[in-house]
Amino acid sequence: MNEQIHRWPFLTAAIKPQKTNFKKELVIRHTLVQIRTPDHLRGRVAAINSVFISASNELGGFESGLTAALFGPVFSVVGGGCNSRNLAGD
Repeated sequence: MNEQIHRWPFLTAAIKPQKTNFKKELVIRHTLVQIRTPDHLRGRVAAINSVFISASNELGGFESGLTAALFGPVFSVVGGGCNSRNLAGD
C-alpha cells in the first residue's frame, strides 16, 4: 500500500502533459473546423460537431458500463486500455 501511495506524484506528473496536449489538440481542431467552414454554414457545422462529440462520449460511457456489467469492471478497464492502445497505434 505504501508503495502505491509513493507512485501518485509520479503518475500525476506523467498524466499532466497528456491532458495539456489534449486541450491544445481540442482547441486546434475546433479552430480548424471554424476556419475551413464557409461563413453561411459555420453555425450549423459547429452545432453538428458538438452533437457528435457529446454523443460519442455518452456512447463510450454506455459501452464501458455494459462491458463492466457483463464481464466485470477489471475486464472492462483492461479491455478499454488495450483497445485504446490498438487504436492509437502504440
